[in-house]
Amino acid sequence: MSAATAPLNETERCAADFGEQWTAYPENEGEYAKLSTLQDIFGDLLSVEEIEGKSIVEIGSGSGRIVNMLLDAGAKSVTALEPSAAFAVLKRNTEDRKERVIYVQKYGGGGHCPKRRSI
Repeated sequence: MSAATAPLNETERCAADFGEQWTAYPENEGEYAKLSTLQDIFGDLLSVEEIEGKSIVEIGSGSGRIVNMLLDAGAKSVTALEPSAAFAVLKRNTEDRKERVIYVQKYGGGGHCPKRRSI
């Protein structure tokens, strides 16, 4: 079986499933995109105010919803990693802020994170 026709492994299938979802439902509006929702996601771990001026990495950026929320919170920049077909949706939904977004389309498995991060 060639690499082009090989079945997807579990990680690839998961990314492909999310890519299909974010491509079918690309909107990021309303309550779903408010900073109060981001604070709910963070819970007691982090305050939205702590984002201001920081460089952030968001792994699994999907449609760009959280990338935009982080930028709304004042992040200096966001590195948005998205391995799936949703990468095009991510870029479209963050187009007006692209100077503050570093786009990476790559699977993250087996790699390592840099030791130095803002958050």
